[in-house]
Amino acid sequence: MNLYEDLVAIKDSLGITATTNDNRLLALLEAASRIIDNYCDRHFYVESATRYFDGITPLPIDDLLSITTLTTDEDGDATFENTFATTDYILYPLNEYPKTKIELSIDSDYGGFGSSKKGCSIAGLWGYGESATPYTDSGDDVADNPLSSSATSVTVTDADNFSPGQTILIESEQCYISAYNTTSNILTVTRGVNGTTAASHVVNTDIYIYDYPADVEQVCLSLAEKIFATRGKGFKSERLGDYSYTKEEGKIPEPEKALLRQYRRLKV
Repeated sequence: MNLYEDLVAIKDSLGITATTNDNRLLALLEAASRIIDNYCDRHFYVESATRYFDGITPLPIDDLLSITTLTTDEDGDATFENTFATTDYILYPLNEYPKTKIELSIDSDYGGFGSSKKGCSIAGLWGYGESATPYTDSGDDVADNPLSSSATSVTVTDADNFSPGQTILIESEQCYISAYNTTSNILTVTRGVNGTTAASHVVNTDIYIYDYPADVEQVCLSLAEKIFATRGKGFKSERLGDYSYTKEEGKIPEPEKALLRQYRRLKV
């Protein structure tokens, strides 16, 4: 579950206060998020994973925010015997994120990124982000003492700092918020999402909320709202403001496409 907008935002936009449609709205936000991913040919959530690439130099890669380890298979035996230091390579583009290419540094101890198919293994954080840390401090922290690795609820100081549909970061663990109780200040969460591992966290550990590009958030909200507005009407086409669109699964209206074009990954 990775939503590019949250429940509070869509309910505020639609003027809804009742909880009757909360699950439906979250499902629509998730569907809109995946439509955006498909259109842009990239994802905007952050995934912790090991990915493999053919051993060529320079090395084109998927959207990358940071590297944990980079290893290569020098002789094609499926054993990654070479572990690169950060001084062995340079990530490009230099002053922007995400990184999409790796080149050897001048003083690298190695002659390339492996010499075989699937010759390079990179463990790191993957996804489109406008910085290496695409999240903001919630201003809140863990109020449990401690928060166990198996808990499915997190007590915070003020649950109004959060919303269902958000992905949060506690140390290196990502959690998805599926519901919350603003009276008891409890978040209901799915632990260890996006390739991270559920872990114990002590009281007062900071909690961060993942952010996405403003245009992506706006398109996610817009698409979910339009699908919600046409529910049960029995037709596919509808006029919305100064334009009309056809409600087809996976299709994005032109105004939303205009906002997303700058994020489309070019295929070569």
